[in-house]
Amino acid sequence: MSGDCKYDVAFSFLQRDEQLAIDITDRIQNRVKVFIYSEQQKELIANDGVDAFSQVFKQEARVVVILFRETWGTTKWTRVEETAIKSRHLEEGPKLLVVASLDGKHPVWYPDTWIWGDLERYGIDGLASVIETKVRQRGGEVRSESITDYAAAAERQMTFASDRRTWRNSEEAIQDAVKEVDTLFTLLNQAREQVSRSGHLQTQLQFQKRYGSTAVVSGWNVRFSVSWGHTYVNTLDMSGLRIVMSEGGRFLGDMAVVQPQEIATVDYDLDWDGGRRIGWREKARGKSFYTSVQLSDFGMRRILNRLRDRAVGDSNS
Repeated sequence: MSGDCKYDVAFSFLQRDEQLAIDITDRIQNRVKVFIYSEQQKELIANDGVDAFSQVFKQEARVVVILFRETWGTTKWTRVEETAIKSRHLEEGPKLLVVASLDGKHPVWYPDTWIWGDLERYGIDGLASVIETKVRQRGGEVRSESITDYAAAAERQMTFASDRRTWRNSEEAIQDAVKEVDTLFTLLNQAREQVSRSGHLQTQLQFQKRYGSTAVVSGWNVRFSVSWGHTYVNTLDMSGLRIVMSEGGRFLGDMAVVQPQEIATVDYDLDWDGGRRIGWREKARGKSFYTSVQLSDFGMRRILNRLRDRAVGDSNS
């Protein structure tokens, strides 16, 4: 492809990976024209959102970058994007795309030999370089970044880092955490109620809230426990959210008579994303960011997946 395009690069990603898309964009936006949904929402809303959105991936972008996870294509907007991208992929082939795998998986319709899966090894700068190379191969121009452009990007990053540090070391951050934990617990209970009312399970899921800092969703001897803890009243240091999936065990009230077996444990920090939304960032990897809505949905799906796997295993034994 050569000639003018409205955008050199358009990003497609799950909301949990928005921060990663923003970080990559910050490295290339002074050299190429970038479309990222969170930055163009007002423009899309002013037009017919779905049609305008599809047009970006069907025609207006020179290169499409997919930050891929297995659940990409299952949400409202990524379904729209996948439909548009697959249609164009049939016409132009895999050279249109940069598919960066974030979980070792890739779209079934995309050749695995073309997958870029080296984020752990080469980092964001490595992926940014791959994207710029693809833009050149597709007939685009990668402009030289002036020193003032570089300084502006550095200033944005420094201001964000400074504001984030100030917020984290404040009473406001702890107050935000208390509100966010309460929101997360409420959302978990609402999701549990929706599943229970649907009648699709052979058991009713139970919800317990303990001491204001722990909530447990359980059913069929599977437990999903969410606990918040902090040490200080004016800093998020020594604080965190822990989610534990377990099964088995025996309980007398709140006390475990026989300890359950832990299946998975994940720790989160309260944090900002690039748009300064408050949410939960995985401590181990530091890039996966969830709003409380996303984390409650993720948690409920984990419970349902475990119940399904146990039922399937029992039926096959």
